[in-house]
Amino acid sequence: ITSIPSVETYNNIVKKKYKKVFLKKRYESFPLPKTKVINLSLDKLNKSSISKESLEIVNEYLDNNEQVLFFVNRRGYAPVSICTNCGIKRKCNYCDANLVYHKESNILICHQCGKKQPLEGECTECNSNKFILVGTGIEKVFEEVKKTFKSARIIKLSSDDMDRENFSETLYQIENNKVDIIIGTQIISKGFDFGHLRSVIIIDFDAWLNNADIRTNEKVFQLTQQVAGRAGRREERGEVFIQTYHPKHALLNDIIKNNRDLFYEKELKIRRNSLLPPFSKLLLITVSSESSKLALDKANAIKYLFYNLKELKVLGPIPAQIFIINKKYRFKLLVKSMNPLTIQNYLVSKRFSFKEGSKVKVKLDIDPYNLY
Repeated sequence: ITSIPSVETYNNIVKKKYKKVFLKKRYESFPLPKTKVINLSLDKLNKSSISKESLEIVNEYLDNNEQVLFFVNRRGYAPVSICTNCGIKRKCNYCDANLVYHKESNILICHQCGKKQPLEGECTECNSNKFILVGTGIEKVFEEVKKTFKSARIIKLSSDDMDRENFSETLYQIENNKVDIIIGTQIISKGFDFGHLRSVIIIDFDAWLNNADIRTNEKVFQLTQQVAGRAGRREERGEVFIQTYHPKHALLNDIIKNNRDLFYEKELKIRRNSLLPPFSKLLLITVSSESSKLALDKANAIKYLFYNLKELKVLGPIPAQIFIINKKYRFKLLVKSMNPLTIQNYLVSKRFSFKEGSKVKVKLDIDPYNLY
């Protein structure tokens, strides 16, 4: 199985439904990377997204002719553009989502529907044309690194600027130590074996935690473990540095100690107390329409179908985390069941009630990976 399984898979290991095969050491017995925390609270005067401590670390590795990876899990330059007059965030005209500024193309892009808007424009609330860019994306980190390490060979890897041909060429340059600093998103987080890469610096760790998803801790733990696995894959031990304003966060403690079993045990306890998977079966129902009233009416009608069923618990309907996507309003219902077959059997018996009209769409997702 994977070295970073889902909580559900780990529970099946505990219950001996799955057999656990444990690798006690890395290939060729190379040492596992050491993870350290960089406390951003001690660097308050620094306006850069990269701490002074991180810059010193990079210099040390570059002096030894070793590669460094800056890991940034956000595309674009800045995830938020705010009106300086009234404080309103610039949002997509089609979605209830912030527009992300991409500096290389000098345009605002919605990462939900893909629609684009020019950076120049007026605030929809006060007609001001003055905005500030807030937050950190990969383009911003790339810009800062180029200004700081002028003589270094630097490349950027994200889904926005990679095709098969130049991706292969970039990997060749990294593997043959023709690159000093790599700045990448999830596209570089797993599956690659770079012999000269000794250090990984995670830039936007705190942003990962800002999520209402029930699997947030699991996803953060998995992603951190995956990207850490890129460091020190030869004789010299690698190092992973996590920039954060929350150095005492409980999840960070498990990550630093690389204590996977303890993390999964604590996460299972939380899931058990909250009746979340793997201790329940979930059905996520998403109702969408160009009419908010039609969508809500349909969602309430679906909820009514589950009344008087003691074995099923229905939560909602509530507006989705991203309420509007592509001009369609979205409402969510979450159905819980202790019996894994109860939901499926009930859906089969009520299939006629979920017929979609031309104006309303209904999406059913059993065991959803996320709830947005």
